[in-house]
Amino acid sequence: MRGDQGEWKMKRLLIYFASIIILSLLPGKSFAHQPPLEQPRTLIYQIFTDRNKPMQIVGDLTPMHWAALSPGERFLYTERLNEQTQQFSYYVFDFVQKQFTRITGEGKWFPRQDRFIIKKGNVLASYDPIAKTETVLLEVEQGRQIIDFAVAPDEKRLAYLATAGKDAEGKALVQLYVQNLSSLEQTLVDTFTDTRPWTSKYHNRENLYWLPTSGKLFYFADQIMGEKRAHKVKQWDRESGEIFLTAFPQFPSYSPDMEIQVGFKDNVMLWKDPTGQTISLGEGSRMQTIQWAPAGHAVVGIQGFGALAAGWDEKIGIRYQDAAKHFYMPGIYEGTDFRKLQDNFRFIGWAKDGKSFYVADLAPIPGEWYHRLP
Repeated sequence: MRGDQGEWKMKRLLIYFASIIILSLLPGKSFAHQPPLEQPRTLIYQIFTDRNKPMQIVGDLTPMHWAALSPGERFLYTERLNEQTQQFSYYVFDFVQKQFTRITGEGKWFPRQDRFIIKKGNVLASYDPIAKTETVLLEVEQGRQIIDFAVAPDEKRLAYLATAGKDAEGKALVQLYVQNLSSLEQTLVDTFTDTRPWTSKYHNRENLYWLPTSGKLFYFADQIMGEKRAHKVKQWDRESGEIFLTAFPQFPSYSPDMEIQVGFKDNVMLWKDPTGQTISLGEGSRMQTIQWAPAGHAVVGIQGFGALAAGWDEKIGIRYQDAAKHFYMPGIYEGTDFRKLQDNFRFIGWAKDGKSFYVADLAPIPGEWYHRLP
């Protein structure tokens, strides 16, 4: 386990000094205008799946609280929470131009190309980080809120959830739409209640999941079970337009080539191949928020190791797993775990070749901000 708080801060400072030494050796890197050392920095690590290759620091940026790497690895989407105003600001950093560009809202990268979708109020817009231009994709009626969205893996469709008033019992209604990104035509897929608290990326949870083939979409909805409401996973089939109630307690997870399906038994992750053969990845291998490598059969996921005494934070680990081995990030401290919000290490994306992935050491999120997170 990690030592006391003073020891932890000292280690983080040593990491910062190490990053300066490493990055100062890179061509064109200047530290003439770096902020004072007492300001925390956002460090970007590249971790190789070949454990014989050492972890590298590939970015040293101004403090941010969230980050996500573009599929082409050129751009980094970041979020910063202002301590005084309690407001978020949003940026895209260009690793080639070494510039931050402020954008108008939060969002997500397309799955394959370096394009971004911005959510601002009741509007979704496509953003080109090279041209720095926005194109409005859709707008819902004033007074409604876009809750979440997801671009299909083939990038031909966009699914989104929007609030839709209340039902006869006063329960909040949600509508699921799918938009064709070529014609911009929209289809209303389903109207339902979902009394779960809406969750966000800061809590390592998802509200929508596309199958890698882009042929099926999964989402949560309330179902009346006798006199009780239960949260169930529903499935929309793109080809038939039909909606099915699944037996899944959570979203399924498949490798990009659809050859591996993830399953769980107690604390064990199971991989099932097309022949029906199941491989156990060992005790303690269960993970959440699984992110598949774009090539090969490997995942990075989050593991929870229990709540901390403060109640609002918890111990988690970032775990790499393939059929033959696993390891944990950060590996900077003793043990495998760190604090989700106070340490704020985040998986931010895979390399295109699937042979490495990236983790950001982001600015700490104080406890008083916890309930303000989107």
